[in-house]
Amino acid sequence: MDNVFHLLSNMYNNICTNIKIYTVMNREELKRMWLSLPTSNVVTRTILVETKYNHVTITSDGPNGFRQHKSCQDFPVTYAKDTKEYKSGEYQLVIK
Repeated sequence: MDNVFHLLSNMYNNICTNIKIYTVMNREELKRMWLSLPTSNVVTRTILVETKYNHVTITSDGPNGFRQHKSCQDFPVTYAKDTKEYKSGEYQLVIK
């Protein structure tokens, strides 16, 4: 019986030392954690045309931030091709 108790005691101690206990973080710790997250230098630029709803969405996301413009047009493909973003050649045109 002593051996079983000793074995169970060791198992319990091993489990307790391997479990990380997370506490509630305060505002300052959350801010430090958020600001230390790695940022990506990947820039995605898309022009999404939804022909079913006549919507045009221009989206840019990268290290300088997120920007999105959505518009409802009578001729969405023509509008998308006439935008300065499309003419710059940096945006990918997606037609759904």
